[in-house]
Amino acid sequence: MNRHRRRCADLPPTERQLQVLRLIEEGRARQGYSPTVRELLAPLGVSSTQAVQCLVEALRRKGLLVGERGSVRTLRGTEAGRQCLAAATHLKGAHRQKVRALEVEVLR
Repeated sequence: MNRHRRRCADLPPTERQLQVLRLIEEGRARQGYSPTVRELLAPLGVSSTQAVQCLVEALRRKGLLVGERGSVRTLRGTEAGRQCLAAATHLKGAHRQKVRALEVEVLR
């Protein structure tokens, strides 16, 4: 692994990477198996399977996603990945509450 990839693996997941992880976990919960890369195109609003594949690979390098290479529908979030999603959801909710409180203050 080159130095750039190693550094990127140490960074927290981006919003886009969390979106991919969330879609995969929701698909597994709903259907019992993960969506394919092609099925992730529309919800992500992209037209390139390569773009999705890059996001998936970044999540794998960060240890947030596992699955058998070359096998479809085997992707799943790791325990660390699920904790990341839970934390991101919690932070988003807390952020929304702060924004609402500020809006109320500004409108007074």
